Amino acid sequence: MTTELAPLPRAELPALPSSAEVVADWLKGRSKQTLRAYRFDLNHFARYCGLSDPVAAADVLMAAGAAAANRQVLAYRNEMKDREKPLSPNTINRRLNALRSLVKLGRKIGRINWALDVDQLKIKAYRDTRGPGDEGWRRIKVKAAKPTPADRDGRQALRNAAIVLLAHDLLLRRGEIVGMDLADVNLEAGKNGEITILGKGQTEKEILTVGSEPARSALAAWIEARGSAPGPLFIRLDRAAGDAELGRLTGDSVNRMVGKVAERAGIKRRARAHGLRHHGITRALEKTKGDVVKVKALSRHVKVETLMIYNDRRNDDAGDVSRLLGEDD
Repeated sequence: MTTELAPLPRAELPALPSSAEVVADWLKGRSKQTLRAYRFDLNHFARYCGLSDPVAAADVLMAAGAAAANRQVLAYRNEMKDREKPLSPNTINRRLNALRSLVKLGRKIGRINWALDVDQLKIKAYRDTRGPGDEGWRRIKVKAAKPTPADRDGRQALRNAAIVLLAHDLLLRRGEIVGMDLADVNLEAGKNGEITILGKGQTEKEILTVGSEPARSALAAWIEARGSAPGPLFIRLDRAAGDAELGRLTGDSVNRMVGKVAERAGIKRRARAHGLRHHGITRALEKTKGDVVKVKALSRHVKVETLMIYNDRRNDDAGDVSRLLGEDD
């Protein structure tokens, strides 16, 4: 009996993946909101490179090598930052993250052996946590539920009222709101009804209790007006949408709606859906006497420290210390 080891069969090494395959794998398994954002960001980089095809832009980037690719992305970052009307740091960093994520996957599956090292821009998070203020919120809530002359059947008002209450009373982000389908709402579940959302950065949906009675009533009224056809919960009602199919409302449309409602309410500050969430968080901290752990359960922030920023704004802790320093001993 021989003790010699038999040689292992020689395996054929697979060919390196193409840029199209890398991009396809990169987009696979993403949520609808992330998918839309990543596609937009890659298209933006392609236009910067003078290319109409995002796959071609990915090909140019990965074929450049580590030094050239980092120089190119650094120039891209600086162009977005230093233009006459610069993009916000959040937008710039999101686009850099998209490219970094794409390159990281290319390295993982053997297309390249390097990484992007271009630094993000520093951001002072949550600089403005005020939202529209108490009086502003009350006026927005009233105006959102009041039909305009263009809203002849009143459905837009019912839809808009439900949206602003979900943003404020349940602290939902606009992407979470527009991402819901009719099947994600069960107002008969439990004591208060439930909704199912796909949270920011999550891959699995989570269930939230609709504890707010005004939000629950507004949802029920909107669903009755919307009808029982399967599909998106919040749909387009403008003339361009037509009646053939239920078109999903976009996050940008929600922001425009909130801005228009705020204008009708006489609010001069810029209003967005996220501002309603900001105000809801501030009110929640007030009503719970600053219980950041309890509020975190609803706001779904990753870190308690983020809510401490809201608490500082609410209590003006920094202002109190400043006033103490200004007093004569």
